[in-house]
Amino acid sequence: MSAGVYKFWNCTLYLFLICHAQIIPTSTATVKGNETDHLALLAFKATIIHDPQGAFSSWNMSLNFCSWAGITCSKQHKRVTSINLASKGFVGSLPSDIGNMSFLTEIVLTNNSLQGTIPQEVDHLFRLKVLSLGRNALEGNIPDTLGQVNRLVILELFSNNLSGMIPNSVFNLSSLNVFNLANNQLQGSIPSDFGLTHHNIQKIQLSDNRLSGNIPVSLSNASKLQVIHLQFNNFSGPISVDFGRLLYLQNLSLEYNNFGLGEQGDLKFIDSLVNCRSLKILKLGANNLQGSLPRSIANLSIKLTMISLADNWISGSIPPDISKFINLIFLSLEHNNFTGIIPPEITQLGKLQRVLLSNNRLTGNIPASIGNLSMLDEVHLENNELNGTIPPSFGNCPMLVLLDLSQNNLSGTIPNEFFHVSPFSIKLNLSQNHLVGSLPAGIGGLDTIVELDISENEFSGFFPTELGRCITLDTLYMQGNFFRGHISHSMRNLRGMQNLDLSRNNLSGEIPDFFELPLKYLNLSWNHLEGEVHTKGVFANASEFSIVGNKELCGGIPELRLPRCSSDSDRSHKHKRSWVQDLFMIGFILVLLIVGYHLLPRGKKTEPPAVSIRPISVLPIRLSYKILHQATDGFSRANLVSEGGFGSVYKGELGPEYNGKAVAIKVFNQEATNSFSTECEAQQHIRHRNIVKIRSTSSSTAKKGKIFRAIVYDFMENGSLDRWQHLTCRTSPDELSMPQILNLKNRINIAIDVASALDYLHNQLDYPLIHCNLSPSNIFLDTEMSAYVSNFGLAKFLIDRRIFNGFAGPSEYAPPGKKTN
Repeated sequence: MSAGVYKFWNCTLYLFLICHAQIIPTSTATVKGNETDHLALLAFKATIIHDPQGAFSSWNMSLNFCSWAGITCSKQHKRVTSINLASKGFVGSLPSDIGNMSFLTEIVLTNNSLQGTIPQEVDHLFRLKVLSLGRNALEGNIPDTLGQVNRLVILELFSNNLSGMIPNSVFNLSSLNVFNLANNQLQGSIPSDFGLTHHNIQKIQLSDNRLSGNIPVSLSNASKLQVIHLQFNNFSGPISVDFGRLLYLQNLSLEYNNFGLGEQGDLKFIDSLVNCRSLKILKLGANNLQGSLPRSIANLSIKLTMISLADNWISGSIPPDISKFINLIFLSLEHNNFTGIIPPEITQLGKLQRVLLSNNRLTGNIPASIGNLSMLDEVHLENNELNGTIPPSFGNCPMLVLLDLSQNNLSGTIPNEFFHVSPFSIKLNLSQNHLVGSLPAGIGGLDTIVELDISENEFSGFFPTELGRCITLDTLYMQGNFFRGHISHSMRNLRGMQNLDLSRNNLSGEIPDFFELPLKYLNLSWNHLEGEVHTKGVFANASEFSIVGNKELCGGIPELRLPRCSSDSDRSHKHKRSWVQDLFMIGFILVLLIVGYHLLPRGKKTEPPAVSIRPISVLPIRLSYKILHQATDGFSRANLVSEGGFGSVYKGELGPEYNGKAVAIKVFNQEATNSFSTECEAQQHIRHRNIVKIRSTSSSTAKKGKIFRAIVYDFMENGSLDRWQHLTCRTSPDELSMPQILNLKNRINIAIDVASALDYLHNQLDYPLIHCNLSPSNIFLDTEMSAYVSNFGLAKFLIDRRIFNGFAGPSEYAPPGKKTN
């Protein structure tokens, strides 16, 4: 072998050995690195003590760890590059071994229940770009070593229990795009040069912490910023950032800090926001900003969907140019010093859903066209100085679930249109105004409402039965009005009621037994209630209810110190004795009439015409439901005269085609068909000057196929006799013109009229007619105080006295000693 060939083979062998020597360590390192990742993953699995979704079910030896759920490996080296196990419900902690996976570029473990601290060993992860550990229960300080992971682009540690200072090394991570440490307990301030070193940052989210100091002016140098969330901290001082340089800014939230404390012209920074043409959310509420809004606010981005300036000291008027923000969804200006009117231009914001203008000094009317805002779901106008009436157009807002108009100077009635489509499923508050009239029937359509407050107004009329249809009511406040009559039995339907206040009205009757339901608060004080106070439910605890100012109550728990209730026999004896006195008076007057009749000089005696039981036509017409509906303004409670067991009586105006006189329209309940027929039959056979005359009847089909039955009478201006016998010390507005008492002449004339009607019914018909329901509530008085007997729904003709078995009517009609059926 020649020397040259020898040298060639020697060189070849040498190169082979060198290459072989290099290959072996590399392969060994790769194997060692894979095993390190494998062991680190097993260590992580071991620290998880609860895996409700079974995320680790694939983490076993039958599969290579690169195939385990949530794990991604590099193709070349088969090293772990990503751990993504968000929202798995893990309970456990992060092991220090996680720092051994040096190829990691992403750790995403958000929305779990990881506890303990962030391992110091994160500084070994020099390739890491995403660290997302938000919505866990991590605690302790942010490790200073995290600042050495200088390739981090996304840092999300929000919604944990982290505390202490944010390390300066973390603030110096200049490669960050997203910096989100919100909702922790972190302290300290933002370095003054923060914006100078973060040219790529897009989101800075440090809200809900304990940070303080000023917003660094250098923030305006971070020209790619889109989101600035610093709300719910202790930042203070003037806002001096030149936001005009942040051309991509979309969300600026600085509320609930101390910005502007003691400064003048605090709102001038808004001028610089004009250049932020992408701005969608502006939240500056709950600071100490003062002064009036600059005119430049009208030049802000038309992309704005939210403006919140609430809880400041801002004064002046609301600019009409607010109508330019055609994409506005949320407007919050409450708790300021705004004056002037609510600009009508606000009704041009067709996308507006929530309007909060409460606790200012706004005056004038609520814009009549507010119903144009069909997307409204919540309106707060309380505690202002608004006047005028409630716009009926509110009824055109089908999404409106909460409306608060309380503590203003609103007047007039509640229009029935108010309840056309608005569900008010959360709250309707009209309290502390000057509203009058009765509650419209439409209020019964609020069958999903939770809280209703109409207190401290001037509402009148009978207790609204329609409230019984509001079956989801939790809280009902009606105190400080003029409501009268008995508490409606329909209220027993409100089984979820927790708080009820009916105090300071003119309610009468007994306390219903259904109030023993598990109420938490009940106030019935300062009414005219009578009878026994219950002892169960809310009535078992004197601190949960009030009944003061009702002088006729008795019984109840001992703490009330009320008189003992009379026994049933005592009450029956007292009641009968009262009727004995009344009947004795009527009998005495009849005797006087008979004696007077025989003593007066008379001409030739003539026989009265015989009265036979044959039909007498009432009117040649029958009025339709539509006509009576129009005559009573939709059977409005403002026209309600009285309510009874068989139906309700309304005042109506039929118009010139029917002589234009006021009439009383008695509408029968669905279950009172027999009473309607009985009354029509009885009235067809009687005619007397002291018996109310039927002018017409109506039997037709109303809404939803229900049968509508009504009888039309002459209207009696002075109401029923019981209203004169039981006048209250506080009169409602519609009673102011009535005399306060019946004088002796009136009493005698009324007794004569009633006795004359009864004499006719009992003695001048072929067959006596027994009224069976005669009481002061069924005796009506006209303008001359003449009395008329009405309500013949229980009347019976006495065809054969020998088979008469007693009375079918109420016990009040029974003479002393008679037992009722």
